[in-house]
Amino acid sequence: DDHHCGQGASTNRCSDTYCGTSPFDNVETLALKQFGESINAREGGSILHFVDVHAYGQYWMSPYGWTTNLPPAQDYSRMEKCMEAAATAIQQTNGLRFTTGSSANAIYVAAGGSDDWFYS
Repeated sequence: DDHHCGQGASTNRCSDTYCGTSPFDNVETLALKQFGESINAREGGSILHFVDVHAYGQYWMSPYGWTTNLPPAQDYSRMEKCMEAAATAIQQTNGLRFTTGSSANAIYVAAGGSDDWFYS
């Protein structure tokens, strides 16, 4: 429930930014949550990288979505390198240019995203 239905989300069922009735209220997000928890429950298990790509708008983004503040510098530096490497590879492959950055800074503040949940 990382900032579920906070800034940038809507309780209006007709909105593009509808946050749902509760965290993980649909099978897709619940499956992602359960997958993440199963990895972390293993001895020595942890998720080192999680990608939530918005290919339609050509954005490759990282946490945070709920605030324009960035994650700690050491973490964000690694995220930034991964995002830039991915965007460069895509551009070299098919010419598409992806915008990179934290979700809140690249597009808009959007609380409750899977990237923030996996990072937290």
